[in-house]
Amino acid sequence: MTLDADQLRKLISYADPYRVADALVGLPEPARRELAGAVREHLAGLDRRYDELRHEGPALLVAGAGCLPTAADVVTWLRRPELTWAWHQHSPFDHVVRVLRAPGRPAIATVARRFADRVRMSTLARQWPLAYALLNASGVGPRVSDPLVRGWVRYALPSDRPDVRWSDEWLPVMVPQVFEVEGVGADLREEGGTVLLDLSRQGRIDRADLLAGCLRRMRSGDRVTPMRHILSLHHRLEPDLDEIAAHHQEYLGVLSSAHAQVVETAQRALRALDDVGRLPPAALVEAGRVILLRPEKKLVRAQLGWLDRAAGRDPGQLPELVDALAVGLGNPAVDLAERALTVLARHLPAAGPAGGRTLRAAAAGLTGDLARQAYALLGMAPPAAVSGVDPVAADPGGWVDEPAPPPVGSIGELAGEVSRLRREGNDPVLLERVLAGLTHWFRIDRAGLVAALEPDAPPWSGQVWSVLRAVVGREDPEIHPAHLPVRSTPEPAPRAFLHRRLAELAAGFRADTAPPALLATPATVSGQVDPERLLGLLVAAERDGWQPGGADLTQALLRLPRDAARPGLRTAAAALRSPAGRRLHHWLDRGGLPDPLVDILAVLRRPCTHGGGSYHGYRCWCLDQPDGRLVTTVRPAAADWPVPPDLLTLPAGAAARSRAYGVYWAPDDLMLWPGVLPSHREVVAAHIQPYVTAAADRDRSGGTEALPALARCDGPFGPAMALCLAYGLAARRDADRLHTVDATVLLVGRGQFDGELLGRLLGELAGGGRVVLRRAVGALEEVSRSGAAAVWAVAAAALPTLLALSEPRPGTADLLALAAGTAAGTGIRREIPGLAEVAARTGGSRLVTEARRLSRTLSGS
Repeated sequence: MTLDADQLRKLISYADPYRVADALVGLPEPARRELAGAVREHLAGLDRRYDELRHEGPALLVAGAGCLPTAADVVTWLRRPELTWAWHQHSPFDHVVRVLRAPGRPAIATVARRFADRVRMSTLARQWPLAYALLNASGVGPRVSDPLVRGWVRYALPSDRPDVRWSDEWLPVMVPQVFEVEGVGADLREEGGTVLLDLSRQGRIDRADLLAGCLRRMRSGDRVTPMRHILSLHHRLEPDLDEIAAHHQEYLGVLSSAHAQVVETAQRALRALDDVGRLPPAALVEAGRVILLRPEKKLVRAQLGWLDRAAGRDPGQLPELVDALAVGLGNPAVDLAERALTVLARHLPAAGPAGGRTLRAAAAGLTGDLARQAYALLGMAPPAAVSGVDPVAADPGGWVDEPAPPPVGSIGELAGEVSRLRREGNDPVLLERVLAGLTHWFRIDRAGLVAALEPDAPPWSGQVWSVLRAVVGREDPEIHPAHLPVRSTPEPAPRAFLHRRLAELAAGFRADTAPPALLATPATVSGQVDPERLLGLLVAAERDGWQPGGADLTQALLRLPRDAARPGLRTAAAALRSPAGRRLHHWLDRGGLPDPLVDILAVLRRPCTHGGGSYHGYRCWCLDQPDGRLVTTVRPAAADWPVPPDLLTLPAGAAARSRAYGVYWAPDDLMLWPGVLPSHREVVAAHIQPYVTAAADRDRSGGTEALPALARCDGPFGPAMALCLAYGLAARRDADRLHTVDATVLLVGRGQFDGELLGRLLGELAGGGRVVLRRAVGALEEVSRSGAAAVWAVAAAALPTLLALSEPRPGTADLLALAAGTAAGTGIRREIPGLAEVAARTGGSRLVTEARRLSRTLSGS
């Protein structure tokens, strides 16, 4: 039989895997391999004709398996996603097996093993069925990996084919692995659980193995959906008391699970065992110690009731049970801690001296009204807090800005830093070190620098990479006009200034006019320059006849420390005669850059009217249009600042255009912005704030990663920075809130934090429903561990607005609890407007309960 390339293409176009396999099996191996090129060309010709590719994919799959020369080629071909679209319509597995069994073909066992080992979860739906067919046909049999186990559970276990479901070969290998693989519950579902239960009833699977497997997975943890199916299987197993007793240690281990439903299942099983007197007393105590510290109120209340009944049932266990109840006094939710104290007080007299010692030890770690109640049970007065002192606050005088790394010492080191910059392009310290190194070594050894960096000159666009291409003598790639970004609002000023400085440096390298050193290279991690170094470089420039770039000089001036205008430095600068020297003298003579005036536009509780529509959550940069949001704007305090005015003001206007675009994602270079004005935090904060806002009110990610760098900057703490923190503390994602916590703690430690201003803004934002208060309270709890007095100031300033609302915002009770804890820990007292009125309300809601607790803490009663 003969078959040429045209005939094979015609067979493939028929989309019939059977005819393709028949034709190839009848050929000798050399003839099959000669057709490999034709198969590849046919696929390339279909690359953009998706309908034909979907139609001919199964036949092409068989053709490649029958023609490609090596096992590696065949495996790569079988894994191509474009060839597997139509498997559900025309399963080509049997025909792939047929051609691979033909004499001279790469060993099917080798292909099966390699293909199966490369199955991934992302390709499971396309690749597992073929892997299963190859492993069975080749005699290799089951292979174990997470994707293969999940594929067996998803596709083979619930199959209606008896040869699959009852396979003696796969069943004993896979079932023990089912509960070892994370996420397997999502594949098991109810149908798979039913099959496992049927197999256990028929004796094919040991029921004890299923129960033990469920408990192992419950203890190991998993995502919500997979765990829900594991719990369903556990429930359908209906373990009896003998089985629970045999596994009571496993159930105890499950109590620390992150899933409340898992813990509830274990708690219920252990309690059933205790009800019949079969749970060891030590196990009950251990369960209490674990559950009483959990945040889920239902679980804690159930455990307290269980311990209460056990203590009344067996006085001999009282010392151990009182120890367990005392653990509940440390629950973060004060109402749960108070409930634990109530139960403990009920059994304290019967516990004798040992119970008193236990409560005394626990009371030493309590604060606020809970501590007062505990000491009252002991007949003692709580230790007095030191008024006005924050016992955990950092020393404001102990913060010192870190020095920048030393200059790059060699071309080889510079090449390594450039490679690192490609991975960490948003590291401002690394970027400045590379720019300084490029400038230095460009003059010292240009040929060596070009030879070292040319292989790393990237082809993509971007201002940083434009500088690198300029150094090695490459032109920037041309960008088609259609690919240029369309901006509806002006580019943020810090980013525009960064681009201007990098473009100036790249132009200097291309024209061979780059200076021997950069003036703006920072001396500290925060980005400030050394004034003495700047003066020395300008003296050298006059002496040697070179001029710095305009953007480089402006950046150096903006990076001067706030105390740079010292008399000695001003006198030395007055002797300079170059244009750059005169700019420095003028700058210093004016006392440096004045602090800007930062306004906060009032919150407007009405729909916006511009653009013909209501407010949909978008944020505008413009100042002249109401958008229902707290917005910052910066304006110069003097009209003749010797700096570009666009750097110090937010763009105005363009409201209708910005409406169409909505909220922006945080720019990639946001981390570089604080280094533009490291001595004037408020200006940069005003530009960064809109991106931080999106992390809270639009549930976007990013923006807050720049806040720790902002906190390292110098300058007054004003409304712009306060807004950044208010929105960042309420960000949706944990990582974004963590960045904000770090920034807040740093500001507190530096003594540059205004908790009252932040609290007022947070109260206004939360009261207007613009941020989720509970998120902010959780983040403030983290801050309180290193600055309780600062957090008390925030809470005390936020509460009046929140307590005045007719409908309380969710999280207000949590803020009241946090206020009570921080006030008790610091001894600081102040009146909270509206607190007495809320505390005097009838009823036992948590809001009223926490208001009463804070009121008692502030009154000391």
